[in-house]
This record gives sequence, structure tokens and C-alpha cells, in this order.
Amino acid sequence: MTAATLYRKFNEALAWNGALYFLSTASKFAVSLMLYRTLPLTDFAVWANILSIVFLTSLWLDFGLSRSLPQYAQAFSKCPHAKRQFLRNILLFKGVAAILVAGIAAYLAPSLHVYLGAGMLCIESMKATVRLIYHSYLRHKMFNQVESGVILTRLLAIAALCAWHISLPALFTVEIVTSLALTVYSFLRLGDAVHGVWQESSEELPAGLGRSFAKHSGVIWAINTTSSISERNFLVPFFTYLFGPEGGALFKVANDGALLFSRFVLKTIGTAGTSLLSHATSRAQLKLLNNRIANLTLPLIGVVLCSAVAFAVMPWTNNLLFSTFFILALGYLTQLLYMGYDRVLEVTHSYQQLLVSLIPYCMIMGLFALAWQSGQQISLASLPLGILAIQLLRLSSTFMRLRSARALQLQ
Repeated sequence: MTAATLYRKFNEALAWNGALYFLSTASKFAVSLMLYRTLPLTDFAVWANILSIVFLTSLWLDFGLSRSLPQYAQAFSKCPHAKRQFLRNILLFKGVAAILVAGIAAYLAPSLHVYLGAGMLCIESMKATVRLIYHSYLRHKMFNQVESGVILTRLLAIAALCAWHISLPALFTVEIVTSLALTVYSFLRLGDAVHGVWQESSEELPAGLGRSFAKHSGVIWAINTTSSISERNFLVPFFTYLFGPEGGALFKVANDGALLFSRFVLKTIGTAGTSLLSHATSRAQLKLLNNRIANLTLPLIGVVLCSAVAFAVMPWTNNLLFSTFFILALGYLTQLLYMGYDRVLEVTHSYQQLLVSLIPYCMIMGLFALAWQSGQQISLASLPLGILAIQLLRLSSTFMRLRSARALQLQ
């Protein structure tokens, strides 16, 4: 693949990722608001917590593939047989891991909600794997077109349930059926998706490529798992425990609103940033990636700051909800502004610098342990202060990586 083709594919991936993510996040936010108004508070808390646990477990079962596969896909594609075996092993490994964890959960806590959550875990894990393969081979358009249709179908189905008669089993059934349809359809087209992206040959793969991939995946897995304790899917059930159902629901709504801004940048860049830097790790590529990130992020920071001024003077503003949203949105966007430096450390295998930068996340764990040991619910009014402490520690980790990445000797 020539440099011109790579840049064209990179820009195409950004466009399709941005369009899909805006649709996906707006849909999730709309669903959260509809269910927040329609379901009883206890049912909403059950729905939010099950979804958070499912997606958190799915993240833990990612095993670092979301960042390692885009980097190594090109190397394994040089040999057609190795590529097929490589992808087959990944799908098999992820499938077995998801089924095993879901089966253990269903055995330990047999109930209808756990069964539905276990089914969602298996399907979401495989859907994420199939999507990752498409994106690693720069087939964003092929997958995202189909997923857009599925997202709209899910939104309309849930809206119909809210208008007619909604129940938690029906809600989870819609989630499971739509995700399963997308996964099966995309899996059947997988052969066409990965064919002919990079030039193939009959060459043998470099010695130790498999071990290098496994080591890299393991390090990224440790980083992602540690970082996940400061993100929504862990914090929704944790804040439900600390502040009660009202606190968990309030955080979810505020966080979903904040993610409407931040995840737009994260998902727009997606795996394309890793693919770009893996093809040629140089200052030119890093500058290109940083410019794209800044062009996406800085206008959104401006929107958040302007909205803070506007909503602060409105008499109907829920101050607790808005302050939580504002801290989350500004913290997430500031951290994403330097995402390119994270990717450079990953593709250059700067493992020591990456692992050292996890120290602030260990401090977050310490704060959580102290709150957990208190054994009593904390006042909901302290939620924004806790969110602010978490965001500041996340940012300190980002700036540690920034300093390490700038010290690298890139061409």
C-alpha cells in the first residue's frame, strides 16, 4: 500500500468512524433519556448496571487486541495461510473466553437478568472482535454502513417499546437480536473484507512474530484493564453502591452526555491512528495524527465551555447533573487531545513508560478502596468533587505519557 493510498484510507476511516460514532452515541443518549423517563428508577438502575457490567467484562476480555491487531495485521497478511490461521485463532480464542465467562456467571447467579446479560456478553464480545478485524484491515466503510442500519433499527424498536409496553426482558431481547444480526452478517462477509488489502506473498513470517504479538497484546491488556476502573462501565455500578440508585442513574446520564463529545473523537480516530503509525512511525505521521485530533477536539472543547456559560444562568438547570457533565466532558476532551502520543508509545513498544504512567490509576484504586471500606452511602452532593479528583489523576497519567513520547527519537 502506497503512502497516498494509506492517507486516503486513513481519512476515509475517520469520516466513517465519525459518522457512525455520532449516530451511535446520540442513539445511546436518546435511549438513556427515554428509559430514564419511562422505567421505574429501580428497573433503570438494573438495566444500566447490567449493560455496564457486560461492556466492562467485554473490555476485559478484549485481551489488548483492540490496539495490537491493527498494528500486526499488515505483518500477518504477507502470508495468506498465516493470515487465515491468525484470524481464525483470534475468533476462536475470543469466542471460547466469552462463553466460559458467561457460563460461570450464569452458574453462580442463576436468574433471568443474569442469563440475558450472559447472552449479551457473548454476542457483544464477538461483535467487537469482528468489527476490530474489519477496521484493522481499513474496511471501515463496509462494516459501518451495516452497523448504522442496525443502530437505527434498535433505536426505533426501543422507542416503540417505550410508547407501548416496556419490560426489561423485552429491552434486552432487542439488544441481543440486533447485535446478533450484525455479528452474523458481518462474519459471513469477513473473507471479502480482509482480501487484497495489503500485498500478499509466499514469504515465511519473521521469526518470533507470534510471540511479539502476544507480548504486545498482554501489555495493552494490562493498561486497558487498569484504565477501565476510571470509566463508565465500572463507575456506574460502583457509584450506585456509593450513592444509591439515584447517584448511579445521575452519573450515567451525565456521563452519556459527556461521551457524546469525547467518544466522537476517540471513535473517529479509532484504530486508524494505530494503523497509520504502524505503517511508518515518524514525526510526519505523528504530526498528521495530532493535527486530525486537534481539529476534532478543540471545537468540541469550545462548545463545552460555551454551554457551561449558557446553562449556568438558566433557572431550570440541575446544578448537580450539569456540574458532573461539565467536569467529565472537559476532562475527557483534554485527555484525548494528546492521544497521538499514547499511540506512538504503543507502536514503538515503549512498555516501561506506558506501565509507569499507570501509577495515577493505582491512586484512583486507592481512593475507591477507601470509599468502599467506609461501609456507608456517601452524600450525593460530593459526586462532582469525586469526579474531579478522578479526572485530574487521569490527566496526570496522560502528561506522563506525553513527556515520554516527546523524548523518543523519531525520524
